[in-house]
Amino acid sequence: MLEKVRGARFEEERREAERKIVEESIKRTRKVGEVAGRIAEMYGLAEEAWKMRDYKLAYKALRTVNELREEFERVCEEEREWSEAFWEIMREEI
Repeated sequence: MLEKVRGARFEEERREAERKIVEESIKRTRKVGEVAGRIAEMYGLAEEAWKMRDYKLAYKALRTVNELREEFERVCEEEREWSEAFWEIMREEI
């Protein structure tokens, strides 16, 4: 009987770990989308600033884009790692 309890506990822990991986994968995917959206907004701001001949604002917006691009690369790499773990779980359950 104790072995059944231990086995059930292990299964429960495994499912909890899988749930956390799925949640983290979703969270990382959303983060990629958020950063991409911020990059698009900054490009839009730079374009509008350029049209208004506010070159200082356009420069700041483009500098922010460069910073966000570095963040985007980082979050994409994190998302890729979590996504691989997610799909490994999904393939095992199918």
